[in-house]
Amino acid sequence: MFVASDPSSRRLKRTRRSEAAFTFAEILAAMFFLAMVIPVALQGIRISSDAGTLASRKSTATRLGDSMLNELMITDQWRSGSTSGQFDPPNDQYRWEIESQAWTEPGMTELSIRVFYPMRDQEFEILLTSLVSEEEDTSDQEEQVAQ
Repeated sequence: MFVASDPSSRRLKRTRRSEAAFTFAEILAAMFFLAMVIPVALQGIRISSDAGTLASRKSTATRLGDSMLNELMITDQWRSGSTSGQFDPPNDQYRWEIESQAWTEPGMTELSIRVFYPMRDQEFEILLTSLVSEEEDTSDQEEQVAQ
């Protein structure tokens, strides 16, 4: 038995199909919105990436500077050694400079080290400072004389 379909049901299906689709104006509006949002989102990602890189380099500079400052204080090289230099690879893009000045209390010297590091064609720096005794460590010399 052959049953003819009702023509009104075909119209209903067509109407539902046409209501379910996006119009050209809606597609253009969505594309315009995305064209505005994507560059802003990418800029935010770049800024956060730069902030992470800068924090990492600053942390490395602090670690290197602390290590160099301790070495200079322990070996007394700050008295007569070089006042600037560059770190060994893989940290050879970092460089350092030391300076010393008299402290307000007699017998003490303020020893400062600046560590310079690059980031996007700019040079940043950190400053680490410590106090050292102006008197040379003579305990090693006294032990050698006693023997």
